[in-house]
Amino acid sequence: MPVCENCNYKWTYGQTTIEQLRLRKVMRCPNCHEKQYSTKKSQAIDVIISLVLIFTLVTVKNMDQPSLINIFLYAVGIFTVQQLVRPFITSLSNTKTTL
Repeated sequence: MPVCENCNYKWTYGQTTIEQLRLRKVMRCPNCHEKQYSTKKSQAIDVIISLVLIFTLVTVKNMDQPSLINIFLYAVGIFTVQQLVRPFITSLSNTKTTL
């Protein structure tokens, strides 16, 4: 779980998930309310996971003509797994960095 660099508050799984689902680049610490940003390392890991999951989706799509419903369900499953894993790989920084 991420830790605030200002107050060393360890975020809970729920707090991290809610902040990430808001799709903002800035996350506010629930304890001290200071701005926190994802580190380059956690951004890179998130991109790698996304690419791997997209690659597996394309691979499944090309296998023996699966139905659109199966592809959709697989895509929803991939998104769900990614969202469940993201809080564990997120690390925070006081400074804004871009990948």
